[in-house]
Amino acid sequence: MAPMREDPVRSEEITKDVRNRIQEQITYFGGALSERHAIAWGGYLAGLWEKGLLVYADYCELVDMLPEVSAPDPIADIFIFEPAIADGTRLIIFEPTVVDKS
Repeated sequence: MAPMREDPVRSEEITKDVRNRIQEQITYFGGALSERHAIAWGGYLAGLWEKGLLVYADYCELVDMLPEVSAPDPIADIFIFEPAIADGTRLIIFEPTVVDKS
């Protein structure tokens, strides 16, 4: 599903707040979030992006604060794929863009 219209000003405010909240939890948990917390935060961030509350660059910045999630990533299963046919096959409805961070 494509995101709704993005609002860069609102995204900046939300990004600042969420960045602080994630950092507070990282500190509280001794410097790293558990995979369970990464999944919860990842799903929350995906929802904010999908509804247009984060611009894609801010979404990527916040996701980069999270530890990697082992495969299969449930966030990707929900956000990127959609059940398609009764036989259990799936269709990709969104092809993620790889951002070169070098």
